[in-house]
Amino acid sequence: MAKTNMVEREKRRAKIVKKYAAKRAQLKELIRSPKTNPEVRADAQQKLQKLPATPARLVDAIVALLQAAHAVCIAASACPA
Repeated sequence: MAKTNMVEREKRRAKIVKKYAAKRAQLKELIRSPKTNPEVRADAQQKLQKLPATPARLVDAIVALLQAAHAVCIAASACPA
């Protein structure tokens, strides 16, 4: 069983991931685009580095929790349509 503080920490991390997801996606798109000016690209890279890191294990954990919740929902026949 996970300790309560670890669960709360993961919840805070998930909240941070959700908060910065749109900004992170926008900056990554600027960096990937071949049409982006080199100065703008460098600025976008710096801004992306300043954002809180998105740990891949957190994303995996969120997906696993959602899948488990869905499985329980199906087993209980209480899923919304």
